[in-house]
Amino acid sequence: MKRQVSYKWRLREVMAAAGMFAATDLEPHLHDRGVTLSSVQVWRLVTQTPERLSLPVLAALCDIATFFCDRCGFEGHLHTGRLCTRCTLSDQLHQALDDGSGRVHPPLAPLMAAVVAMPEPKNGLSWRRGRSAPDRVRRRPRDSER
Repeated sequence: MKRQVSYKWRLREVMAAAGMFAATDLEPHLHDRGVTLSSVQVWRLVTQTPERLSLPVLAALCDIATFFCDRCGFEGHLHTGRLCTRCTLSDQLHQALDDGSGRVHPPLAPLMAAVVAMPEPKNGLSWRRGRSAPDRVRRRPRDSER
């Protein structure tokens, strides 16, 4: 019995995370890495799941799609704005705990430091959205509060 192997082609999603929203945005990056494809080939690569792919093209795509936080350099899952989970958590808490001066309210600084320093920052994001977090931490700042 043959074993079925499958994969999910997520090039478009990875490109969007890197700020590229059109196939034409990918072409110069490929060219910089010595990969020459026609506009149609690049469009097909972005919009369709390829049945086969050359190793030089795959290597170039892997090099283009960096997974490093723009702020701290951590390699891993990135959120909107190309920030890692810890930097995203820090930004969200900073917005929620801002005392109006652009700084975290001093009595809340130890709370923020403890949450941001936790071993699994993803748990901090979950806590921030959950019911156990104080309202001030849970709510998102409105445009008038920014």
